[in-house]
Amino acid sequence: NTAGGGPTMTGTGMGRVPPGDAAVITLFEGQPRQFDDLSTSTTLAVSELAAHLLTLELAGLLEQRPGQWWIPA
Repeated sequence: NTAGGGPTMTGTGMGRVPPGDAAVITLFEGQPRQFDDLSTSTTLAVSELAAHLLTLELAGLLEQRPGQWWIPA
């Protein structure tokens, strides 16, 4: 939901990603998400979640925005 002033989501395309990274992508459910919201939606440790998000960002599949918002690229 972007009612709180968060970024809007752009088109997505996952291609082939490792299962752990793919599981993180599914947390987005078609919406931009904040890091804290993502961390409460998974059983991953915060450090593991951060590592997956970074991997997905470096692969060009996610973008981090101000306020710890993450959106599919």
